[in-house]
Amino acid sequence: MPDEPKPLYERRAYRPNLAEMAQTMDGSALSDIAEVDLGIEIQQFLSQDAGRYLAGRAQQMYDDATERLALVNAADTQAVIALQVQARAAWYFTTWCAESIRHGNEARNRIEQQGDQPHDHTFD
Repeated sequence: MPDEPKPLYERRAYRPNLAEMAQTMDGSALSDIAEVDLGIEIQQFLSQDAGRYLAGRAQQMYDDATERLALVNAADTQAVIALQVQARAAWYFTTWCAESIRHGNEARNRIEQQGDQPHDHTFD
């Protein structure tokens, strides 16, 4: 059985400020910071040439698969399954990117809401 994945803040502990904060913060606060960090990183990636290229390829792959799926013989189950897998793979890529960005924004909102309360940490 595979090991449980480490919490996001542990996987991203290579960030010096996050690793330092990990010694004094609870897991919930660290997870929020790591989610913000990951969301920002994905937004930056998608704004660069490689990210735009991959997002465009994923959209093209999805569009091609759904168009061909509408035209394929429904009795050809192998072709139907192959096109569904192709569309799903492209959909997963865009969904994972969007979810990571959304989770980062939600975590940022939680951090900002906690900012109105006294705390001992800064997020610079």
